Amino acid sequence: MLNVDIGAYKRDLETSWIYQFAQFLIDHWIAVLITIVIFVVIRALFNNVVFPYYFEEFKKLYGFEKTLSNMKDVLEEDFSDLWHESEFCMAFLALQDEHQRFTRLAKSNSNGENPRRFHWANRYARIHIK
Repeated sequence: MLNVDIGAYKRDLETSWIYQFAQFLIDHWIAVLITIVIFVVIRALFNNVVFPYYFEEFKKLYGFEKTLSNMKDVLEEDFSDLWHESEFCMAFLALQDEHQRFTRLAKSNSNGENPRRFHWANRYARIHIK
């Protein structure tokens, strides 16, 4: 016959951290549930109320409008004598690409969408090449 000490197995099980954690969850299930609900509510409030406000404030803090204005001024300068150089054309196109990307970022909200209320960024979207 097999001689198995069930008591030793039970003692090993009761001292394991998984068993102790499960026992804690069972004993304090209401506190754990309340903590989870509070965490979900705080996260939803932060993502839907606080973060969109700070996203627009960071745009002002980092000077998006001034940067877009400077990029537009550089792109609209008269470069008629440089258009025949290929290096200049490549650099100009790279700057224009970055300008378009930065304009899309300036127009976007915290969800990455482009609502119509960001009219200040529309002033810098159209470039008039001379």
